[in-house]
Amino acid sequence: MKAVALVAHPDDCVIFASGYIDAHREYDWTIVYLTHWRLHKRGREIARYWRKRGVRTQFLGFKDHGRDLGQ
Repeated sequence: MKAVALVAHPDDCVIFASGYIDAHREYDWTIVYLTHWRLHKRGREIARYWRKRGVRTQFLGFKDHGRDLGQ
């Protein structure tokens, strides 16, 4: 069965979902990051972290301005 974790930043999935992902290795995981690119320093680091665990990553590259855009 396939499963997707969709998060904003490279460290979010480690903070919020790594325990669940590690506990459910029976799923075919892909983590989709809304921000950053795979070639960005943080992108390379987190992609390497998950690759060692057999988890695919995808980066959508949306800009993160660090502020609430809804105001």
